[in-house]
Amino acid sequence: VGTSAGSMNAAVTVYGWPEEPGESVDPNHELFFPGLGLAQTIVLPHYQMMKDGWLDGKRLFEDITFSHSFGRKFYAIPDGSFVLLEDGVETLYGESWLIQDGKMEKFSEYGEKNILK
Repeated sequence: VGTSAGSMNAAVTVYGWPEEPGESVDPNHELFFPGLGLAQTIVLPHYQMMKDGWLDGKRLFEDITFSHSFGRKFYAIPDGSFVLLEDGVETLYGESWLIQDGKMEKFSEYGEKNILK
């Protein structure tokens, strides 16, 4: 089980979303890079703290992250939610939101578990 950057880096592909001033407008900022390859799921941790965030005058999710989600799936999870990889199956436990193709929707509720494809 990983948390924070550890959960992000467990994936085959890591989404290195902009965090520091200037990164969201820097065309050379590397957004996607190889992870440890343990899981397919791209996790965005600490959603409860990041959901209303702003960077470079833009909303972190609606203006920045959504634009990077075309052709990909990101799972925004608050602290307490997690993805468990067991026997090659990835299961998301707890509350989460799916970000895909420029849109975001509630994926799961607190106490739920969902097998990810």
